[in-house]
Amino acid sequence: MGVRYLFFLMLFIFSFAHSEERKIAIVGAGPAGLSAAIYAARAMHEVVLYTGHRDSQLLKTEQVDNYIGAPEVSGFNLMEKMLSQLKGLNIELIERNVVALSKEGHRYRIEDKNGDVRTYKAVIFATGSVAKTLHLENEDQLWGRGLSTCALCDGNLFKGKDVVVIGGGNSALEEALYLSRIARRVYIVHRRDSFRGDKTLQEALRKQSNIITCMDSEVVKLNQGNGSLTGIELISKSKKKRSEIRVSGVFYAIGSMPNTQCLDSNDFKDILGSGGEVVTTKWGVVTDMPGFFVAGDVADRRFSQAITAAGDGCKAALEMDAYIGQR
Repeated sequence: MGVRYLFFLMLFIFSFAHSEERKIAIVGAGPAGLSAAIYAARAMHEVVLYTGHRDSQLLKTEQVDNYIGAPEVSGFNLMEKMLSQLKGLNIELIERNVVALSKEGHRYRIEDKNGDVRTYKAVIFATGSVAKTLHLENEDQLWGRGLSTCALCDGNLFKGKDVVVIGGGNSALEEALYLSRIARRVYIVHRRDSFRGDKTLQEALRKQSNIITCMDSEVVKLNQGNGSLTGIELISKSKKKRSEIRVSGVFYAIGSMPNTQCLDSNDFKDILGSGGEVVTTKWGVVTDMPGFFVAGDVADRRFSQAITAAGDGCKAALEMDAYIGQR
């Protein structure tokens, strides 16, 4: 009886270990991670999806008009539709943040917030990025109610209205130029006395009659009324003069931080860029570390769109499938 018990126990341990050996992990549950999970599961992989606290920037978007097949939907509802597509697929959801990801031989070791540790033969890293903010008093209440970090996503909501872009790099200049075709008037506020963006963008900015520059100035307050943004207060650093501008929209363009804090600094140092992003070598999703793929804003510092992130998720899953097939 003892021998039979030992036999079945060993068989169970072997089966469990074999099952774990086959699993791949996807970290992040934004458009990139969810897309990757669907494609990987449909390719018959056993998928473990770490959803974390679901802080995708799409959740902060009040209305999405440019996602193909889903016109005039809130970011929250669009994410819920994406999440509902996981039902019936071989996907295990772990609703906890990943706190540490490191290399362990030919496999990847993941530790979640509860201290649970698992290893995987391949990982798709899709944790996105976090837009930098000014940490002003009313920011949390005004996201999606006049305050945004993406002109391409939300610019159309301010057609014929006055808006502000905050920043001085290429992203800020590009956002201002884009909004100048939609809004009545665009103010661009920069805390220095000269822009850091490319000279060609600066020249294009000067040619737009509806763009007004506010240099050497800082926004110190977001004004609101009836739950929506109504304007800003800024102060001239040199003149120490405070003024108010009435606008319907404010766009932060002061940069973003890729969510790569959980990556072991020693194991991943060779694939992290100067801005903290993951550097890719092929198709925007393959890295120099075999079995480690990325998707979305954690590697994409230019487009940062839900639809490009979802496309990256598809590519990452297909490349991961090819990698495992070759092994």
